[in-house]
Amino acid sequence: MATEADLSTKHRHGVVAALTLSYAQLTPEHDAAALSLFHRLAWLAPLPIPEALLTALSDGQSPDPALRGLRVVGLIDRYIDRIQLHRLITAFGRERDPEPTATLSDTVTAVLAVIGDQDLDRMPLAGTPHRPHLEELCRHADRLADVLAARLLMKTGWLLDIQGAYAAARPLYERVLAICERSLGPDHPDTVQSLTNLAGVLEAQGKYAAARPLYERVLTIVERNLGPDHPQTAASLTDLAECLQAQGKYAAARPLYERALAIYERSLGPDHPQTAASLTDLAVCLEAQGEYTAARPLLERALAIYERSLGPNHPQTAASMTNLAGLFYAQEKYAAARPLFERALAIYERSFGPDHPDVATTLNNLAVCLWAQGKYAAARPLLERALAIYERSLGPDHPQTRLMRKQMITLRNSDMR
Repeated sequence: MATEADLSTKHRHGVVAALTLSYAQLTPEHDAAALSLFHRLAWLAPLPIPEALLTALSDGQSPDPALRGLRVVGLIDRYIDRIQLHRLITAFGRERDPEPTATLSDTVTAVLAVIGDQDLDRMPLAGTPHRPHLEELCRHADRLADVLAARLLMKTGWLLDIQGAYAAARPLYERVLAICERSLGPDHPDTVQSLTNLAGVLEAQGKYAAARPLYERVLTIVERNLGPDHPQTAASLTDLAECLQAQGKYAAARPLYERALAIYERSLGPDHPQTAASLTDLAVCLEAQGEYTAARPLLERALAIYERSLGPNHPQTAASMTNLAGLFYAQEKYAAARPLFERALAIYERSFGPDHPDVATTLNNLAVCLWAQGKYAAARPLLERALAIYERSLGPDHPQTRLMRKQMITLRNSDMR
């Protein structure tokens, strides 16, 4: 099929005339469901539309009768295993919609409902078929009411964030923050969440100096509104501590981690997954300061909690394995570290796909462990694959990418025989 760019002005006019004739065959009296679905589909990207989304856009009913009506008049094509609209048809559908703002709102609500049914924390790739449609809807967020626009931008930014597309997530989080501050005020919980999300994606990009004041602002708001012993205060303490630690400020980070752990143990109990996360945070900080003996029991306790509460194949369990393996590596216990890195890599690849930054980090960890054992030939392809993932997902100037390049240079200079 010719693209819109391939069509001359005369041909585009001809296509519009043909679409007008097709559209005129549908009447509100007899084809209300088909017209409603057509106008909603027109707000999506000109890419395959998941079956679950077609059902949601049909108000929970089977979309098949409406789709048959649209096919009969030539407004959609059904391929073997997918339905999608051409870009010219989506533009036509938006122009002919008698209530475009209401239709856009209904479309956004349906897409968000479908995304809400996905277990994206465990399987971020499950959101991939919906991602282009969310991104297309975000281009029209200014036409939505503030509350719905913020929900759309937040959910899309979050999906991009957990899939490692940090540069694409950042402007969406910035837009959400602007909406929340304007409509809800600087201390509203949604504003606080927006600040946290934006700070997190900045930190993931290595922009620690930009992230830190946002985390500090969040901590001030949360302590003032919820008190010094609330779990949300502990979460804010942890976020700030992680940012400080990423900058090498371990002495400043440690008391924040210790305070957060005390809050979680007191409020959530000693076996809660969030307590396990806090144990891990403190252990990693201790390890960075060379306190391996103090760090190990914290990491082992955290891994046991995760395996019990989340299961052996959860990404968070994999992260816990990685942390314990890292401690073993630092102690030169390579035989103990390697199987933990391998298990973590298998979990991440299954959960996130082969090109996620967390997969790259684990590839790097496993490669460095192999390298330390003198297994250069086995380590090199893992490092090369990790570098390629970092360059695609984080960019060539991210600290992790630069570190990987240095490791590659060192490896090339090593005796590979």
